[in-house]
Amino acid sequence: DKSAVVASPPRVQKYVLMSVAGSFTDFHVDFGGTSVWYHVLRGAKVMYLAAPTPANLQAFRTWSSSDAQGSVPFAGYLKGSVGTVRLNAGDTLVIPSGWIHAVYTPVDSMVFGGNFLCSAHAEAQLRVIALEDQLGVHASMRFPAVGTLMWYAVLRACDALNAAALFRDRPNDPHDRAVAARKGTPTPAERGGLAALAKFLRRTLTDAAFSPFVEGPPPCVLDGAALLDTLGMLLDGAGTIRIGGGYGFDGSAGVRAPPWRGPDASDKVRVFFAPHSGLLSASSVAPLVAPARRPLVRFHTADD
Repeated sequence: DKSAVVASPPRVQKYVLMSVAGSFTDFHVDFGGTSVWYHVLRGAKVMYLAAPTPANLQAFRTWSSSDAQGSVPFAGYLKGSVGTVRLNAGDTLVIPSGWIHAVYTPVDSMVFGGNFLCSAHAEAQLRVIALEDQLGVHASMRFPAVGTLMWYAVLRACDALNAAALFRDRPNDPHDRAVAARKGTPTPAERGGLAALAKFLRRTLTDAAFSPFVEGPPPCVLDGAALLDTLGMLLDGAGTIRIGGGYGFDGSAGVRAPPWRGPDASDKVRVFFAPHSGLLSASSVAPLVAPARRPLVRFHTADD
């Protein structure tokens, strides 16, 4: 069943980890290819890290599926080198997507940490999801509602890119041009990640057996294929998507959502008030919105 999961955001961004001296977590890749932030409040940690090269990921797959996993260490399968990082109280480490790592605790320790996904690392995240499929990882051990989150990421990227294109279309307003340049232009890594995400999701629409733990579009997406087409056009620089008679998503009478959005868009898509900075940040639009009920984005009509 690939029906969408509509729930609160996955609660994986903040953890408190308490470990006794001598404890050890064997080599693993964090679920869904998530990146990890890791801050040592008390004590110390020793991290052993292997880069997510194709050879290393294949070695990890072979080791993880081997009956000898409990008796033969991962080092016996590893093709590349392993780096070591010692963290003391006050140190913070960010582990990028897909890195294979183990953790040793030399003294009693308390750590704050969490997992997160980002469009710039989408290709690495998708590789880990494929690895989880190959290893038969149980649903309870995977990133929760990852497919639904992918669709929301594409949805919000379309909204942000569409708004940025509109700002760029105002040649006599230097402030709008500056906003569009600062917040609406994806980096090469983000652009590649969004394109990879769209390709992956398109395959889930046409192949029911592909990545079975990835859910379908959430209810606010009327047409998943149309949404992915739109993302492709926006990434190719097609300009603003033209929508007859519409302005924005503030819920006012007469407002029309983009054709890929369902009728409940107004209560789900305060798209420019996403919690993170960058492409999807509120700062690109919020300073231009006054009074509060003014539409957030004006979409061009056929008569403009």
